[in-house]
Amino acid sequence: IAMLVSGVATGAKPVNFSFDTLKEKASKLAAAPYEAPKQELADFWKNLTYDQHRDIRFKMESGLWWGKGDYSIDFFHPGWTAKKMVSIHEVDGGKANLLTVDEELFDHGKNRIPAGTPPPPGFAGWRARTHLNSQDYMDEFLVFLGASYFRAIPKDAPYGLSARGLSINSGLPGVPEELPDFSEFYLEKPAKDSKSLRAWALLNGPSVSGAYQFTVTPGVETIIDVEAEITLRKPVQQLGLAPFSSMFWFGEST
Repeated sequence: IAMLVSGVATGAKPVNFSFDTLKEKASKLAAAPYEAPKQELADFWKNLTYDQHRDIRFKMESGLWWGKGDYSIDFFHPGWTAKKMVSIHEVDGGKANLLTVDEELFDHGKNRIPAGTPPPPGFAGWRARTHLNSQDYMDEFLVFLGASYFRAIPKDAPYGLSARGLSINSGLPGVPEELPDFSEFYLEKPAKDSKSLRAWALLNGPSVSGAYQFTVTPGVETIIDVEAEITLRKPVQQLGLAPFSSMFWFGEST
């Protein structure tokens, strides 16, 4: 079984990390002109169709912390519409280790990867698992994927609304909406028997930068406690805090 390894491919050394250092980083970013992330995704991954991308599945038993406690982390492979990549770090004892992409972590299904195709330099996002509904299976309960979107579910329920870290100029006539990205994630290795999972994210976009802390407690009610510090690069017409969007939870058929 392939296990996720920290920092091996890049030779990166663990760095000191705290929510304060992340807030400081976000503040410095906001003081400088915005630079769009450079996408270095190989053409094969970039040009995957919907079916090809859907056929790439993370091997659940290869998850971060699998078999070591009550939580495990899956990762999403970039491709199709999920071309933007994020850096993901494991935080243990105040030190952050960069996690690297290893194709052995994924089942590629019917896809045949051309020889010499480099792995993506980052993941598309991540998903958390725990024993939410039974002790026999690690259910997914939390997903961060795309822009600043995230969603969670409680025990014995389907996914409903998606949340966003921030909305900017949403629904204003003649004004383009801005979708800043969570570009970096830091996942804290949970203590034994921890009731909550904690993660941090760096937000960045043309008009804003910010640092977020998420404390997620899964259960009959899955609760996400969010603390954020946001710095604007320039004025915006509409700033939406704690926005929700997309699907509904209850309807005629469910």
